[in-house]
Amino acid sequence: MRGNDAIDLLRWALDRLTPEERTILTLIHLEEYTAAEAAELLGWSVANVKIRAFRTRKKLRKIISKAIPKQSEAVR
Repeated sequence: MRGNDAIDLLRWALDRLTPEERTILTLIHLEEYTAAEAAELLGWSVANVKIRAFRTRKKLRKIISKAIPKQSEAVR
């Protein structure tokens, strides 16, 4: 997968998340806020931020894995 293809796939996958899910991923992973900082910004508990970030990463992986054919399928 070329660089632009990967970026397009990520944008496509992020569009399938809710606004809250995109916000938590943006704060934690792109803007590099700590869980405590994100919690303060969002008015959530730190535990809630960590749980939502974990679940959202899991959901994003699932979305992307369904969009990309497995290596064994791609070879066929």
